[in-house]
Amino acid sequence: MTVMRDEERSVDISGDTKLRTLAEEVQATQEPCTLRRDGEEIARIVPVKPRRKRRYRVPSEADMAAFRAAAGAWKDMDTDKLVEDIYASRDAGLPRPAGRVPTDEEWAALQALAGAWSDVDTDTLKANIRASREVPSRQHEYP
Repeated sequence: MTVMRDEERSVDISGDTKLRTLAEEVQATQEPCTLRRDGEEIARIVPVKPRRKRRYRVPSEADMAAFRAAAGAWKDMDTDKLVEDIYASRDAGLPRPAGRVPTDEEWAALQALAGAWSDVDTDTLKANIRASREVPSRQHEYP
């Protein structure tokens, strides 16, 4: 019977200079090291994959200006109706956008559009989006 553990056992090697030196070498070279006793392999030291640092970009003045320009853009929107529409589209099984962070280029394009939405007729926009979903795609039809 195999028993799975949630966590591996951890040993502090701060006081063992030989083992610490070996571990630091494995970390520096990113190459595993096999430990042998009398010619028999008994353990393996492997490097820990470095954790990716979260990329965080400090908002620029242009970012902040776009953010401020967008303030109030949806002030006349019926938020209850918006939430109702969101749930209705989910219930209808319509595809949802992938949850990903926009690239810098996409973000710049979104910022350029930030002020453009303040005068959009949201009812017409929603109607056009609904209508475009009802039209079958002819992308793969050939004569």
